[in-house]
Amino acid sequence: MCEKYLTVCKQPKGKGYTIGVNLKGEYLKSFGFALGDMVKVEICENRIVITKQCEAVQEMNRENAALRDLMNVFNLDVIE
Repeated sequence: MCEKYLTVCKQPKGKGYTIGVNLKGEYLKSFGFALGDMVKVEICENRIVITKQCEAVQEMNRENAALRDLMNVFNLDVIE
């Protein structure tokens, strides 16, 4: 387990700004995340959970971008 303390900061969005968190770094690799991986982000009061999606869904999305779009439209998740 790794704990990081980050600051919610102002980030550019279009011609204005919005708030955001920068989560990046080589340490992500050591926890199983790789460039191009898909993740699910769950947000609730005072909590953000980021979960890597299963390999089957990632492979399907690489082969068929329309699948990703449909999953987003219908707010679908993959349960392993």
